[in-house]
Amino acid sequence: MKSFFLLLLLFIILIAGCTQDGGQSIITPSIKSEGLNIINFTTNFNTIRIQESTSLNLKLRNAGPFDSTNIKAVLYGYGLLIKQDLKNETEIILRDGKEDVLSWVLRAPVVLSQTESTQYTVNARVYYWYNFSGFKQIAFVPSNYIGDSPTVYSNVESGPLSVNIQTISPLRSLEGMGVNFSLTIEVNKDEVGSVNYYNDTLRSYHLNELRIIVPATWIPLDNLYAFNFITRGDEVEYKLNFDDLQEMYNNNTYSCPGSGLSNCDCTVSNSAQCVRISAAINNLWLIRGEKARLVMMFYHPDVTDPTIDVVQVKGNYGYEIDTKEFTGPLVITVRGD
Repeated sequence: MKSFFLLLLLFIILIAGCTQDGGQSIITPSIKSEGLNIINFTTNFNTIRIQESTSLNLKLRNAGPFDSTNIKAVLYGYGLLIKQDLKNETEIILRDGKEDVLSWVLRAPVVLSQTESTQYTVNARVYYWYNFSGFKQIAFVPSNYIGDSPTVYSNVESGPLSVNIQTISPLRSLEGMGVNFSLTIEVNKDEVGSVNYYNDTLRSYHLNELRIIVPATWIPLDNLYAFNFITRGDEVEYKLNFDDLQEMYNNNTYSCPGSGLSNCDCTVSNSAQCVRISAAINNLWLIRGEKARLVMMFYHPDVTDPTIDVVQVKGNYGYEIDTKEFTGPLVITVRGD
């Protein structure tokens, strides 16, 4: 008899835990990105009737070394359901390890009473801004140097995008002449998602900004007309900024200086300045959404002893992730009358 009551109790518990109108929660157990992650996407009711409502909650966590900023989420796939934004953008900056929850309410309108039961597959896209940075030491040795190669170090702090700084080290000077060398900067997409911006398709698949900081003794051999640069002590920062470049591209002051033309911009001109501005914009573009690449040429003066210099690269960008890549969608069923 005792066994019978135990089995009956177990059956009641199972039935109580399987109500048709219960909430739906899809949770990912692991972190998929060094930037912003979607931890779970939940609803309190996954089945509703006409004029009933259900709430949706999207839990986010920043798992990377930089602050997540300008965070905004967009719900899609809810069809004829009426959406109310309770909180679809963060009110705080999400720092490393911090979490926030964005939420909505969906209501089934009367018009759906004329239809049979309908299912909606609901997802959310999340947009945010993030950074990357890295440094690399480069050794320069005199022409007659025969010792061991100087020890150099490098480091990268990244999120969905990481930076790779490439050059030869050590670099050997020609006696009394110094050395010319190339510096290659690659920014690679390493995580799920894509470089994208909320309500800004022009900037899609482009870095927002890229900054290269080198010693002031490095003399650029390229025409850096499209770069902004500033000297700080013994360093020079060369900067490409998407908004600045777009302004230059469409402004005759930059595009055709001294030309005397009253209506000149790069959409109608192929001036040398326009070519350089266009090339700089392309340096911010992630080819096939995966990689941006910039090559710069510099001259380093002659050295009489081994010297170690440091190059730093920093940047920021907008990024888009989707519940499809993390937790999967929520399925909301509306019962017809």
